[in-house]
Amino acid sequence: ANGVTQFNEIGAGTEPASRGDYFSTHAPFLGANEEKTLSGFDGVKGFFVNARSKDGSVINASEEMKDFCAKQIEEGNYPIVHGVFGGKTGIRDEVMPGSQEGGDKSMGIVDACQGRFTLDEMKEWMDQESVVLFTTSKFFQAPPFCGAVLVPPSIAKKLSTATIPNEMITGSTG
Repeated sequence: ANGVTQFNEIGAGTEPASRGDYFSTHAPFLGANEEKTLSGFDGVKGFFVNARSKDGSVINASEEMKDFCAKQIEEGNYPIVHGVFGGKTGIRDEVMPGSQEGGDKSMGIVDACQGRFTLDEMKEWMDQESVVLFTTSKFFQAPPFCGAVLVPPSIAKKLSTATIPNEMITGSTG
């Protein structure tokens, strides 16, 4: 299950992509595409928390994500919990999610794409084993679509020895 905060203040493709759904009629490496869901992503659930209430006040998404994570673990699911550290209007979730048990129990993702963070904050996220998303094309004026995914060493080590699930290989067209 994939939980995303600050819905409507982050990229429009985030909601369908979080479930493994295509959000365009054309896909990279495939061209025109009529598929609805990426192979191997069938049944992935999405949970979304808006950034603001109808009256414009900021929602404490961190509390809702904490409850979402606990519920998913209780139900036997693997939660991926996103926190946004400075969306389009500068809103920051109060707590950035860490990964539990080195990513074996849950995965914490910090969306720091706006680049509004300090080195101390980055160190804190690495220490709590969060995967950090960062698009350098914004504040740092790199070329369009330039970015990085910063992976904590403990999780990177596990990923280096992981195998690709067969259903993702056999269902692939590329």
